[in-house]
Amino acid sequence: MPDGALKSGAYRAFTARDIDAIPQLAALSADARLRLRAVAQVLPFRVNAYVLEHLIDWSRAPDDPIYQLTIPQPEMLGDADLSALVDLVRRGSEAELQARARAIQRR
Repeated sequence: MPDGALKSGAYRAFTARDIDAIPQLAALSADARLRLRAVAQVLPFRVNAYVLEHLIDWSRAPDDPIYQLTIPQPEMLGDADLSALVDLVRRGSEAELQARARAIQRR
């Protein structure tokens, strides 16, 4: 998102559906983005352009503290849950993915 949009007062929120549209995340490996999409199905993910453009030090990601606080981390889920969700994201099985994510949330 261009800085001009921020200066004009426009607000843009990014959610789990927008992960592939966040330019800064394109620098992450395909596997890291896949895991991020999987975790974001279970944990809330919402970030605005200001945080992405001005608060996260992308040269330090994923170790940047603001990145750690803002972007869901794979370590937040157990290995078995993460693996199952990644598999469902890969397969594009939306109904199964949502069902598995809700089951994890209920636990």
